Amino acid sequence: GPDDLERLELPNMRDPARFQDVEADARAFRDAGFVPTGSIQGFFSGIHNSFMEFVPTLENLLLEPAFMRRLTERLARMSLDAAEMYLERGVEVIDVCDDLGNADGMLISPALFAEFFLPWYAELVRVVHARGAWVHLHSHGNIAPVMDQLVSAGIDIINPFDWHENPDLPAMVRRWGDRVVFC
Repeated sequence: GPDDLERLELPNMRDPARFQDVEADARAFRDAGFVPTGSIQGFFSGIHNSFMEFVPTLENLLLEPAFMRRLTERLARMSLDAAEMYLERGVEVIDVCDDLGNADGMLISPALFAEFFLPWYAELVRVVHARGAWVHLHSHGNIAPVMDQLVSAGIDIINPFDWHENPDLPAMVRRWGDRVVFC
């Protein structure tokens, strides 16, 4: 909750010891013909996966927006630090797992996504693209309502798009496939 945020101690993602094997691993993957990737926490899912239950996360987005902006920023900066450490060591794709929906639609409204999380995706894209790398977003669910936002932010790859969760995948590919890779 809001009182806990000041005491919250997050891992130091700038600590080189956390990434001591990444450079050699990235080189080995690249030498074997693979693209080296590194994963960071999702800006939305990271909150309810690691810090508070799902329902309070949703409630706080509506009832405690200032607190949620501060919490989101703390977690996003930690993930951005991790992304930079990966990129400095030869990683070429930053994977983000951030389940935003289910078969029925979005877990949060497109407006809440734009307000709380989209700016962090835009910042991640800026950081990653500055190094010539790519951003790969994994999200379950029918996230068509935020596809324009994700594509505008510069996300390069989006996965998965399950047939049972997205009613018209071919239409999505026709609409956005020239700007994002669906995998």
